[in-house]
Order: sequence, then structure tokens, then C-alpha cells
Amino acid sequence: MSWFTTLVLGPDDTPDDGILDSVAALLAPFDSDRTVAPYIEPCFCAGTDSRPNPSCAECGGTGQIHTIVNPQGYWESWRIGGGTCEDWLGPTHAMRAGDAADAGKIPFALVTPDGVWHGGWHSSLKGEAWDAEALSLLRDHAAALAVACTLHD
Repeated sequence: MSWFTTLVLGPDDTPDDGILDSVAALLAPFDSDRTVAPYIEPCFCAGTDSRPNPSCAECGGTGQIHTIVNPQGYWESWRIGGGTCEDWLGPTHAMRAGDAADAGKIPFALVTPDGVWHGGWHSSLKGEAWDAEALSLLRDHAAALAVACTLHD
């Protein structure tokens, strides 16, 4: 479990009294506690050789488990500002995404106004590749309202 900074890019016309609701709506699909329609995934007992353990208590030896765990669940709790990003974008914890790019603000993860998660633990982009992608996304959405949030997974 760890804390990490995420920039949530909301619509450019988000009023001050609508920021919390906008951020909550954009982060909701990535809530680890959100259940989804049942689906099947490989059981951890199958390991790298893809042969399930016949005595596995989780899958009964089938190598597959039925789950409702959100496969896009990247956080358990969040808040605007605080923790990893206190005053990172100033005292309001918000600025235009283009200004954040100009200031070199590179978050651990980023959610764009279309509700797409970028970066984080599950991303294949790391280091300089992520830095370049994050700045590109901020510039692509320059007018969006970037809100600095601390998330916990």
C-alpha cells in the first residue's frame, strides 16, 4: 500500500464549487472497492507454467476463478491535495493543465477528461518515457483544469 500523486484533468469550464464532484466522477471507475460484472481470470496457482495446482482451495484445481473485483481498481482512497501533493499546484491544488506542463509537474498517474487512466503501477511507461507522455498529455489538454490528488492503493 502506498500513496501517490495523480492529476485529474477536468473540463476547462469546471466551476470552483464543482471541482470535487468532477474529480470524484473521473476517479470512480478506478475505485478498488467498486464491483463489476462477474468475469473469469486465471488463478494465481497456475503460475508461470499455466498448470493449476489440483489442490488449490481458490479454484478447485481448474486454474480459473470467478471474480467481481474491479480489474481497473487502482485506488482505495483519495483526497484533493494533501500527502504527496500538498501545495504541488499551489494552495488551491488546481491549475490549467498547460500551466502544469510548463511548470514540469509530472504526476505518478493522470486521468484525462475523457475518463482514461494513464501511468501508475500498471503502465508500461516508466522513467523518461512516462515523463514525456505525462507532459504530452498535459499539453494536449492544456485548457483542462488539472487537480492534484493524493491517492492510496
